[in-house]
Amino acid sequence: MKGILFDFNGTMFPDTPFHVAAWRRTIREVFGQEMNDDDYWNHFHGTPNVDILNILSHGEMPLERRRELSDLKEVYYREECLRHPEDFHLAKGLPELLDALKAKGVPMAIGTSVGLVNLEFYMPHLHVTDWIPMERIVYSDGTRPGKPNPAVFLEAAKRIGLPAEECIGFEDSIMGLSALRSAPVGKIYFVDCDNQGEAVLKDFPGATMLKDYTGVTPKTLGF
Repeated sequence: MKGILFDFNGTMFPDTPFHVAAWRRTIREVFGQEMNDDDYWNHFHGTPNVDILNILSHGEMPLERRRELSDLKEVYYREECLRHPEDFHLAKGLPELLDALKAKGVPMAIGTSVGLVNLEFYMPHLHVTDWIPMERIVYSDGTRPGKPNPAVFLEAAKRIGLPAEECIGFEDSIMGLSALRSAPVGKIYFVDCDNQGEAVLKDFPGATMLKDYTGVTPKTLGF
C-alpha cells in the first residue's frame, strides 16, 4: 500500500452521539416522530443528510427543502459539539499516528459526507489541516453521489495521485465501508468507535477492526 484514505466523522472524529442528538431534535421538530435507533444505524449512519431526509419523507420532500433542513440539522450538531468540549477531539491515538505518517511522507486524503461549513467549523478545534491540506479533503459539495457510491474515495485517491487499489481505507459506517469496497481500496480498516463490532464485520469479512488508533503505527500499516 502507498497511501491512506480516511473518512472523517466517526472515523477520525468520534462524533456519532452529536449526530444522533441533532437528528433526534430535527426529526422531532419536523416530522413529529422519534428516531428509531435501528433506522439510524442501518440507513442513516454515514449517509448524506439530503438522502436521509429523502428516506424520512418517503421521497416526497423537494430537494430545496431537504437542503434547508440539512443545514438546520447541522446547526444543532455544531451546538452539540460545543456543548460537550470534553468529547470534541480527534480519536484516541490518531494525532500520534498522523504525526508519524506525515514524517514518513505517506500520502493521505479524506473522503467525507460533511459539507464545507462543518469543515470550517472543525479547523480551529481539531486542526486537521496540520496533517492533511484542504485540497486533499473531498467533502460534500453536491457534485458527486454520496456513500455507498465510491465517488468520494475515488476523488480522494486521485488527489494524492494513487489508484484506490494502492490505498488503505479507514471507515466507521456500513455505507462508508461499502464505498471503500466498491472503490476498491487495497485494505479496509473498520474503526469501531461506536461498538457496532461483529454486526458490521460479518458483512465485510476482509476488514480489520480497530477500537481506536492506540498502538497503530506506520509500520503496523505496512509503511
